Formats: sequence, structure tokens, C-alpha cells
Amino acid sequence: MTSTPTWMKCTVYAPHELLEVIAISLAEESGGGVEEVDGGACVYFKPEDVERIDKYLGELDVPGADEVTWGWERIEGEEWLDSWKKYFHPFSPSARLWITPTWEEVRPPKEGVETIRIDPGRAFGTGGHETTKLVLSLIDDLLVRDPAPSMLDVGCGSGILSIAALLLGVGEVLAMDIDPNAVEVAGENAALNGVDGRLSLYSGDLRGIDGKWPLVVANILYQIIMGLAPTLAEKTAPGGTLIISGLLSIEGEAALEIFGGLGFTLTERRDLGEWCALVLKKEG
Repeated sequence: MTSTPTWMKCTVYAPHELLEVIAISLAEESGGGVEEVDGGACVYFKPEDVERIDKYLGELDVPGADEVTWGWERIEGEEWLDSWKKYFHPFSPSARLWITPTWEEVRPPKEGVETIRIDPGRAFGTGGHETTKLVLSLIDDLLVRDPAPSMLDVGCGSGILSIAALLLGVGEVLAMDIDPNAVEVAGENAALNGVDGRLSLYSGDLRGIDGKWPLVVANILYQIIMGLAPTLAEKTAPGGTLIISGLLSIEGEAALEIFGGLGFTLTERRDLGEWCALVLKKEG
């Protein structure tokens, strides 16, 4: 007899500008989707994760952390695993891209558009979040002006940025993530879109990778980007381009100051909602 799975539902309430950051972080920790509720977000975990997540939320050291509250609810069954899918529908994040979930068959609205079929599975990244939309649009526009033979995707999640780059003409991509589940999902999605032959995968720390790339993208949390800034600079080839996001708009100037000190200049900034993305050129 098969036992019914048990999950723990964590509902977090926080100031709006902080809630999205926390929700993304928790989604990456859980490997599942995020369910929005009035003024908060719900993420599901295994029972053994509760102590770790309590510790993470209790030790937040960011402005507004004292206003963060959360609670747990025990859930029996696994219907929640697919409940978030009702919020993921086909859309176009840029001029040459059309993103559709694997469970829907909707043709792009015009010809000449590359279709990405995506199933986030156990990794973050449907393309619907503002930061992912920003990076997808920047990759699309950048590759029209300045084609890149290769790209490094730092914190690849579902692999959506890697797949987009490969479909838009990048010769080969190395996608990496510290979460082995994300790397596995990225590989599955790449195969689904017929680009797995040009995608290399790596699970581990960015500092464990050798090489330099003409195009590097990192759509991860601001705090992680800041911690990895010297390594991101090292992995970007001289004269190459680094695209970073996962930044709140109010964090953009601080990020620019850090990367300016590492030999980068800003070539473009885009904002969407409360988020921003920066395109940085490394000195040649």
C-alpha cells in the first residue's frame, strides 16, 4: 500500500519589495512553484526542511526583515505540485521568442519566432518573472547587434536563458547551478527544445569552472551576485559582456559601483516593475 506524501506549506508575509526576493529564494530551496496569496506567498517543503527554512527566515539581514512573518501548515497529498501550472501560459518576452509550457499547444502569434517549450519541474524559471523577462529581452537584442559564439549561464535554473541563447544563434552554452536538480531539469528542457547537443552542464560552485566567455548571464539574487562579483568578472572575457539581474531597481546603482570597480562599464539598463537588469561591458 502506497503512503500519502506529506508536505509542509510555508506561508510568508513581508513588505512587497522584499516578498518577491524571499519567494524566489524559497522556490529555489524547495524546487517547486510559488503560490501567491493576499499579501504573501506560499512555498511547499518536505517536513525535514522546516528547521532549515525557519533558520533562514529568522536570520534574514536585510531592510524590512523585522516585518517578515511566516507559518506552517501540514498538507497531505501531492495535488499542489501541479496547482501552480494554471498560472503559466504562453507569452512573448521579446521580439524573437515565444515561451509555452509543455502542457499547452499554442502557436506563436507571428512567423519567424523561436518557440521555447519549458517545464520548470523542480527548478525555478518559467520565464514569467520580471527579471527573467528582462534578461531574455536583453539577450535577444544583444545577439542581433553582437552575435556571441559561446555563453556562460550562472544559476541556470530551468535552463530557459541557455535555451533562448542557443535558439537565437549562440554556438554553445555552459549552464551551471549549485542545485543538481536544476542542472538536471535544464538538461531535460534543452533536449525538449533540440539544443542539448550544444549545451554543457555543470553542478557546483562557479569558482570551480575554468575559462572565459564573451557573454555571461547571471539572473540570481542580488546578495549572491555581489558575493560572486570578482568571479563573474574573471569569467567574462576581455571586451565581453556580462548581463546581471535579480536586482531590485534600488539595488542597481550599488551593483554598478561594484562592477565598475572590476573593470566594467554600463551599456544598458532596463527596469520592469521593481526589478532591473544591467548590461555591462568589460574592458578589452
